[in-house]
Amino acid sequence: MLNAVEDVFNVSPEVVSLFAKLSVGCSKQFASFDLGDTALHGCIEHDASISRADSNLGDNQGFNETLYKTLAEKNPDKDFYDIAVAGQVMKERLDNSLQFNNATVNTMKEFRFRATEAALYLTVMGDATAAQAPKKFVDTIFREDRLPWAEGWKKSSVTIDLETVGAVVPKVIEAAQWTETGGSYSGALPVVFA
Repeated sequence: MLNAVEDVFNVSPEVVSLFAKLSVGCSKQFASFDLGDTALHGCIEHDASISRADSNLGDNQGFNETLYKTLAEKNPDKDFYDIAVAGQVMKERLDNSLQFNNATVNTMKEFRFRATEAALYLTVMGDATAAQAPKKFVDTIFREDRLPWAEGWKKSSVTIDLETVGAVVPKVIEAAQWTETGGSYSGALPVVFA
């Protein structure tokens, strides 16, 4: 997985190593996983996703166009998504989750995952330095679950490393105006961020 992420996206392995470790930990296999394993609520999967329903509200694996429109309808006069949009969408999706899911888990772990995911779609699908991604690339990867090569996407010429992602995540965090509301998973091991 780590090699594939580097080869296909030019994302250094350390950026996704936590996700990889947790994916293996979610699996029934000893040293491998499949994407179905990652849908285990509370491992990598989390509430307030921009493209999937909360586990407590239904299908947390299949793409949800209604939820995704929270992102897709942002920045209507532009052909890109940026940090401000990513933060707005994170806030709106969390507000929606808190309104409709009385079991929403919203701790630092989930928030950091959401902010890192936003930083990744902005840097991987667009300009890694500006953290600005063309809508057609982001929409294709979310809606069609494929890389937007036909639309003209190419992997970043700049390696997307911890420094690159680390520069974007705090800006997304600020734009999201996050407040912890807590919650817990039944039967899941906690992940603690210092």
